[in-house]
Amino acid sequence: MNEDIKELIAEFKLDKPNRKRDIVYKRYYLMHILHCRSRLCLREIGEMFNRDHSSVIHALKEHERWWSQLDEEYLRAIHPLPELVTDEGRIPKNQFFECETTQDSITIHGKFTKQVLKEFNKPLTKTDISLIFAHS
Repeated sequence: MNEDIKELIAEFKLDKPNRKRDIVYKRYYLMHILHCRSRLCLREIGEMFNRDHSSVIHALKEHERWWSQLDEEYLRAIHPLPELVTDEGRIPKNQFFECETTQDSITIHGKFTKQVLKEFNKPLTKTDISLIFAHS
């Protein structure tokens, strides 16, 4: 896992049992970022914060609600995390998989959840696969 994210978790003490609102908001925001940008399952994300997968599910729902409402208190509390994690050096897009391409094929090596693999129920072309992983 990216050491920079672990450092942010430790720096803001997001893995400690703390219910202070600003800590909770930061924790939820980072869980959302890890869920969207990594190939980690909910259990793995939870372990980084000393939480279980159901806590991550709750965090993702709450983040989505606050983010969609542009909740000022939430947006103020998560500062400076958005600026820190938008830096491409923090969570590289291809951190969790590698692609090898040839003229006729593409091979992807990495850690994928069963849910992700089930989404590919039909053979995909090289172009289909490239488009999917270009946005990961």
